[in-house]
Amino acid sequence: VGTGYANTSAMIAQSGVAGKAGTVARAFRGGGKNDWSLPSKDELSVLYTQRWKTGFVGGDYWSSSEYTGAGSAFYQSFTNGQQIGAAKSIALYVRPVRAF
Repeated sequence: VGTGYANTSAMIAQSGVAGKAGTVARAFRGGGKNDWSLPSKDELSVLYTQRWKTGFVGGDYWSSSEYTGAGSAFYQSFTNGQQIGAAKSIALYVRPVRAF
């Protein structure tokens, strides 16, 4: 927990293409804040345990944690709680977070 911001920065450095999960999360400006990032897999795990309080009620969300290299990352299922590695090219939900 606590590595999401650094992971997101590394993702953007690898491939800063607009529309990718990391760039979308970093570009978010909710509440006028500019320090949003993609959560790490461990941060998503914490959010999963508190899903009814945080507004996550289903679906699959990208994390900023790499799976087996730059081309894949973990995602968190908010349907069944599993964390799975997949190619970054597939479309999943993005939920920016701030450090916690």
